[in-house]
Amino acid sequence: MVEEILQALTPATHELAVTIACLPDHIRGYEQIKLDNVTFYRDRLNEIRRELGNARLIQLHGDSREF
Repeated sequence: MVEEILQALTPATHELAVTIACLPDHIRGYEQIKLDNVTFYRDRLNEIRRELGNARLIQLHGDSREF
């Protein structure tokens, strides 16, 4: 996971990278609480990975949307 963050790290992706790095801190508790937190971790990690990929694509190709 750290290597993945470092490969995508730019000023534009810094906040997402920090969020990913902090995710393991959410895995706390015992039994069902911990299992629920692992589910949250996995779901959030996948969501942030998608955002990170989108941010990298925008940076590589430029944001072609008109404002």
